[in-house]
Amino acid sequence: MPQLYKDTYKKVYNHNFFSAANFCTMVMVFFVVVMPFFLGYLSQNFYKKSGIYFEMPKVSFLKEFAIETVEVTASATSTKFFTTVPTYTHKNYNTLAPPYFSYYKEDQDNDDHPEKFVFDINIRGNPESLTLALAFQYDIDEIIESKMKNMVYINVNDPNGISKVDAYGVFALAQRSPRKNEYQESVIYNSSPLDKVLNSSLTQLYKDYLSRQEYSYFSGNTVVSPYGDPNMVQIHLEVSIPKLQEIRYTPALLESLKSAWVQYIYILIPFYIVLILLILRFILSNQIIETHIFNNLPTKKDLRWYRKFRELMPNQGQ
Repeated sequence: MPQLYKDTYKKVYNHNFFSAANFCTMVMVFFVVVMPFFLGYLSQNFYKKSGIYFEMPKVSFLKEFAIETVEVTASATSTKFFTTVPTYTHKNYNTLAPPYFSYYKEDQDNDDHPEKFVFDINIRGNPESLTLALAFQYDIDEIIESKMKNMVYINVNDPNGISKVDAYGVFALAQRSPRKNEYQESVIYNSSPLDKVLNSSLTQLYKDYLSRQEYSYFSGNTVVSPYGDPNMVQIHLEVSIPKLQEIRYTPALLESLKSAWVQYIYILIPFYIVLILLILRFILSNQIIETHIFNNLPTKKDLRWYRKFRELMPNQGQ
């Protein structure tokens, strides 16, 4: 007849609450429960303090830009300005003739996340210095949900005059500190960086923009040519959006605990095996510390229920 199940009776070790055996057991249990926490904390990586992930931001052009030129002649220095910011377009702030402006965006996979913006701008004049600023909407939404308005800024100088500017670069995100994950959409820097364009120069406006905790900047190559039409400046600008933009964030409490408890269990298991299953069992089974030993035998009540169960079972001979 095959053996289907084997039940063993174990010994039970008891003693008074204030006994040495109980004190030893409590000390062992304390070390098993508490020490994994301290060891994990001292490892400097017990819980997730910061995280990094990559995503492609959703960028859109706000159709707001500003141009500032400086022309130096033998008699004077002339600074001219033009902007499309709605607050100022209906007023007589523009001293530069309206430029020719066109742009298009490239979205090859049609996911509403353009990979590139291409701008062509023609300006009348032959300036020695030219500054261009464009406003963009910049959104991320995979782990951190955030909406903000950022700026592309270009400044070029040539004492021989500027006739053509070719700029190619990436619109990258800069973070002074990780963003806190709040599990909800946050709207920061909701006003356009060009809203205060008339309060200061574009250069000072860009310096104030760089003082933000988070901002995007144009990083690339700019080529200036002084040769060409002496009465026209041609600007060709290509702004690429990174497909894998690095974003740093501070995990929320639940995400930090998810990382912490896994490490706690990994350290707890060897402590339990060594202190409880090996050391404490050896001390109690060999009576190094005196305890009261009871055999875990079935009681009379258990046997009575067992006999009733056998009576209800049909005879094996039938």
